[in-house]
Amino acid sequence: MPPRGLGIMDRGGLRSRPFQQMGSQMQRALWLAILLSVTLFAPFALGQVSFRTAGIDERLVAKGREIFFNETFGGNGRTCGTCHREEDNFTITPGFIATLPPHDPLFVAETNPALRRNFENPKLMREFGLILENLDGFDDLQNRFVMRGVPHVLGLRTSVASRDGSRTGWSGDGAPGDRSLRSFATGAVTQHFPRTLKRIAGVDFRLPNDAELDALEAFMLSLGRQRDLALPLELKGTVARRGQEIFRDNTLGKCNICHFNAGANADPAIFGPNAGNLNFNTGVEGLPDQPARLTGERVPRDDGLGTPGDETFNTPSLVEAADSGPFFHNNSIQTIEGSVSFYNGDSFNNSPAGQVLANATGSGINLDATQVVAVAAFLRVINALENITETIALLEQALIPNPGAGNDKVRLALEETNDTIRVLQGGALHPVAVNFLQEARNSTTSARRRGAARQRLIQRAIRIQRMAREELIEFKSRSVEPAQLQGKESGSKQVMRAEPVFGQKATERFIPTVDKRRENAKRVKVAPSRGNQTAVRLLVPLAATTAEADCKRSVTVKSENKISCRSACRAAIREWSLETSGRYGSGWANWDNASRKWTDCKRPPGIFEYCVAKGAPCNPKT
Repeated sequence: MPPRGLGIMDRGGLRSRPFQQMGSQMQRALWLAILLSVTLFAPFALGQVSFRTAGIDERLVAKGREIFFNETFGGNGRTCGTCHREEDNFTITPGFIATLPPHDPLFVAETNPALRRNFENPKLMREFGLILENLDGFDDLQNRFVMRGVPHVLGLRTSVASRDGSRTGWSGDGAPGDRSLRSFATGAVTQHFPRTLKRIAGVDFRLPNDAELDALEAFMLSLGRQRDLALPLELKGTVARRGQEIFRDNTLGKCNICHFNAGANADPAIFGPNAGNLNFNTGVEGLPDQPARLTGERVPRDDGLGTPGDETFNTPSLVEAADSGPFFHNNSIQTIEGSVSFYNGDSFNNSPAGQVLANATGSGINLDATQVVAVAAFLRVINALENITETIALLEQALIPNPGAGNDKVRLALEETNDTIRVLQGGALHPVAVNFLQEARNSTTSARRRGAARQRLIQRAIRIQRMAREELIEFKSRSVEPAQLQGKESGSKQVMRAEPVFGQKATERFIPTVDKRRENAKRVKVAPSRGNQTAVRLLVPLAATTAEADCKRSVTVKSENKISCRSACRAAIREWSLETSGRYGSGWANWDNASRKWTDCKRPPGIFEYCVAKGAPCNPKT
């Protein structure tokens, strides 16, 4: 199966040719020269182009999606989506498996007598999410198999290419023939779709044709990120910011060496500009007390790449890691903190990869518990940022008139929001952002079942998702939604253009500059002059961390419109309360005319922004 969420460098020793071809002293000298130097990190692409700007064939992607989720290829009822669940981050976890009905095609080994033996291990599948793979052929099904987790298929455009060809599956050799991503479906159908264990093409299944392979490849390449991050990010969280520093420090965390920019590719400064995705032996297979083996079920040793294997596994991306566990090829670690901690242990430091790293830098990896938590916090935050970006994209697509597809996008946006909340709460990170996300979830949930208010609820959810994002990162960061920054470059700053619209349909755009007096983002709403109404400019602090601080939020507004701030806001809030099932009542309209500050500190997040968006300009003189 294609590459997965976090093995964090889960694949064999530093087997790249430069290291194989030089002596130990040369290796050490090269490492020290690079590791002790000061490096400025730039985006790494390996020839990758943003899918959204590379002439994407939308029809081909749509066809690939239809095949991925619905085509059984005349087999046992499974599809690609049987194991790569869209609502489970295109992987499948034990928790999700537990929600499936007994006759789901995933459990075909329990319902089809012809597949009852040597096709799956239902106990390990249900308890640990492990799938049986016959990577070394089908001639000895009883003995030649391995048990692996299901890798997600997100961000494949950034993680498959390497100087040795495409890397698919946990060990990089998941596809037959030319081993390309395009050919991957051929192997997957043969392995997972047969009616019987004879696996006769044309009888037990049919193989995908060229047009289907083209469409499946296009669809898989369209999923998730289309480019790598550009570290460092301007993170706001203290712990996550420190975690990023440790991650990028090649003498401390040393993570960036193999997960350059938190992706799946090796640092080009060390491994060469076209190294891409590499295989390593990190000692995961040698971990003691692996959960699956504790059951007493037979779990043969997984020897990784090749036949016989060389004990190496390829490097997964870390951006998608925090919400796609369990981790490593054998699902042996349950938490992101545990995965980071693995690199402190003997299994890694005594592995071929660990030994080369120690010889080159003078020591293995030895992080204290607080440093492990900091790196994990960094991984949680970058995952949350990716989820928010994906959620906003889904909600924006849901605004396009297409009831069936729109509802599907809203459903997926809700799943992504739930993921983001779990990821942040799991690390006790950014409670204010979590509050925003919960409010966005409420609006998204309401949008699934409301008619006339649906568009407004989706727009509101998008606004609050952006507010949550601004709690995590400075918006001017190079990493966030590069394809959606429809502005001009001006020095080191992005210059955004607000859309000129009128009245209640006026939209908000974030200007990525910083108010140094209050260290808060600047929000500007611009509408062209109409009659005696002039543009309204709001300077609203967005980084309040407590209800009390939020209550003190001040507003500076200039307008010639003499509408009473109090009455206009009351009217807008009444409408807002109706949209949110009336659960907040009319008490949110309390306004102190003397101080021009909200007096009710318990109002829900986003209420003031909603009031203004509904066309209620506040005049200090009224």
